[in-house]
Amino acid sequence: MKYFLLIILMLVTVLVFAQNEPVVNFNIGNIGLGGNFPLRNDFNLETSLSLANFGFEGRQTNLGIEFSPLMLFGWSNDSEESAEMNDVSLLNLKMYWNALTLGDSFLGNFYMGPFASVNYFFVDDLVRWNRYILTTGIHLGFKANLGRVYYNIISFEMGFRDITGTHRYFIGMRMDIGALILLVLFSNLSNNTE
Repeated sequence: MKYFLLIILMLVTVLVFAQNEPVVNFNIGNIGLGGNFPLRNDFNLETSLSLANFGFEGRQTNLGIEFSPLMLFGWSNDSEESAEMNDVSLLNLKMYWNALTLGDSFLGNFYMGPFASVNYFFVDDLVRWNRYILTTGIHLGFKANLGRVYYNIISFEMGFRDITGTHRYFIGMRMDIGALILLVLFSNLSNNTE
């Protein structure tokens, strides 16, 4: 399985960079909320925080790669298994193909397509070499088009997930930290003007 993912990663990387001037994909970080099904006493409700997401996307094929150097995961359960997984992941990679894209304005870029992501190199007091999260499925969302830079604002994901050997279905949402702060500020401003 890991060799298959490595081959796919190399293929996507070659296809992205073989194109003329790939677009930079960036945002300052995401706050996420999701759920893993079927419900058991581990990994049910999930929260996540990632910092400095960046990557590249080919304009002709809409194939892309995204990397985040830091991602925090938390689960709502108090079981021993989930308590052990409340760690920081230092290797976070996502490959995707935005098969459907609509709009080409500043805030009007909708995308949808398949993706695969891996979270690895979990660290707490020790490096947890045996921990990983593999996710495959469909994502959709909105991004701002800033010319040579795409800025991801919000995305929704659903698919299949393997959390260190525990297989689940997954549905989740991620929102840019900056967009969330602006949303809260504008909401407070509009409440104060009434």
